Amino acid sequence: MMKKYIILCYFISMIAAVNAKDNGTLNPQLYNVWIIEELALKIMAQKEIEYYVTANPEDSMRQISYNDKIIVIESKKNPGNIFELRYGSSGKYQSIDEKQVKWVLPKKLRSVIIEKDYYYVSDDSFIRDLQNSLEREYFYNQFHWTSTDLHLSLGSKFIADRFIYRLTSVGGVPISPSNAFSIKVGDELLGYPGDSKGMMDIGLLSPYYELGIQTPIFELVGDNLSHIILDEGNSNSYLQGGFGGYGKVLLNQLQVQLAFADMGENKLVKDNIIDSTFVDFLSLSVFAGYDFNFQRPFLRLGYLKGMFGFGYYEISHKSLTSDDQFIDRFQTNNGKILEESTSTFIGAMVRSDFVTPIKQNKLPLLHLYAQANAYEGNSSWQTGAGINIKSFGIDVTYKHSVDDVDWAPRDELFLSINYSY
Repeated sequence: MMKKYIILCYFISMIAAVNAKDNGTLNPQLYNVWIIEELALKIMAQKEIEYYVTANPEDSMRQISYNDKIIVIESKKNPGNIFELRYGSSGKYQSIDEKQVKWVLPKKLRSVIIEKDYYYVSDDSFIRDLQNSLEREYFYNQFHWTSTDLHLSLGSKFIADRFIYRLTSVGGVPISPSNAFSIKVGDELLGYPGDSKGMMDIGLLSPYYELGIQTPIFELVGDNLSHIILDEGNSNSYLQGGFGGYGKVLLNQLQVQLAFADMGENKLVKDNIIDSTFVDFLSLSVFAGYDFNFQRPFLRLGYLKGMFGFGYYEISHKSLTSDDQFIDRFQTNNGKILEESTSTFIGAMVRSDFVTPIKQNKLPLLHLYAQANAYEGNSSWQTGAGINIKSFGIDVTYKHSVDDVDWAPRDELFLSINYSY
């Protein structure tokens, strides 16, 4: 009886495995899945795939491109063999089954790939869902990466408030496109979009981490027409910029970021001071957020993403004296006495994004979002809308500060013009 039961269970599992394979999904618990990131090995695999596709047009396999991901799937029931190979990007992946892999890749190359003695990234999301949609990839890249080689947003006194350049070759020699040069102004998730943060981040960006320095926002235009103050409130000053560093890490749907800065005695910092009496700057910030992706369309209109986060930051209060020295300040601009020269804020962040379906273009036609930062003593909320037509887009962000502070207007508006290539 036990023997028949075991045979029956095995038969059912085999049927389930076949059905799952036919539907394009696999059980993540039964497979190892990783992306080849080692450039030399990736190029070797690309050349073999390119040769096979060219020599066998009757198989109707699409040609591989340089920026395509190469995903390796290994069955835990049959280790040491490639169960399936996939390549592609932006939700469109070509599949090569176990039998075909032996025709496409030489035995030695298959052995090197399966041994994993190289740089790779484990990621079972490629088999966890029925499809890797363009909307999911857009949300995944929203704050940490780019689907294009160039992204430029104009909308700060530095002119650019976001610039990402993904270098794919140097002097004609191809290099890994898994890193990019990045410039960003502001920290939207922390509650300070655009110029309102007072600093810009310059660093190295990858799909999984970002590392760089913080500087004041270099003023290339006198009056920033993209930052409109609707209501000053009790504030006539804004966050200033210092020098420091920052780092971000993305682990699946969890993201963590840390940033720090100080005024020091740098002349560039002092030349960018707006109000020498009331100097406020973001000296330390920590933020952690988790994405909640909704797979099904919302009323067939588009797709939703939710985010819950937790933030902590410190605002340092200084004054620049007549002899060009920074000193601690213990008073606000309306005369309130401060207990310390640093104010700290801690609280939760809730955000929701909505995008219309993405088809051939890598950007949605419409992107809407709403966000609330519930920091005790410095709460705010913001909402925004973006319209994209092919490679161009326009974004509008409105921020309202619930509490009156020295460094934030009551109501402000941010505009940006975007281009992606």
